[in-house]
Amino acid sequence: MDISFVAARASDQQLLLDLIRQLREDDPDEGPFDFAASQGAIAMLLSDPSIGRIWLIRRAAEVVGYVALTLGFSIEFGGRIAFVDELLIDRAHRGRGIGRAALEFVETSACALGVRVLLLEVTRSNESAKRLYAKAGYVDRPHQLITKRIGQR
Repeated sequence: MDISFVAARASDQQLLLDLIRQLREDDPDEGPFDFAASQGAIAMLLSDPSIGRIWLIRRAAEVVGYVALTLGFSIEFGGRIAFVDELLIDRAHRGRGIGRAALEFVETSACALGVRVLLLEVTRSNESAKRLYAKAGYVDRPHQLITKRIGQR
């Protein structure tokens, strides 16, 4: 399989926005696509490696998805943690091991950044993603992630 992971650049912003839109369309439980919020978040992530990384996933010369890793810290886990914030494989390229390769790449990249634990979230309705994550070693914890939006958008 000719898969590569290329660090996204500022010039990739529109492509990333198109991919994020596809992610929201494919999994409506993710919530609606918010162009302005996504655009601002991508710009911050691309300009500040201390908060994370975003990579385009290529198969040969074609972009077939993206994966975003954001960084944090946890006392519970003893140090630096990372969140696989988003992962999308284009519809036409699913089921070919690309998602598995992306998770392996992110894990290796996170280890190089000193990350001790990887976290991710998946919508309850996304059975294919849950199977992929379970095969990659992710386990459900007896905790519930709850959310409160604060600050201006």
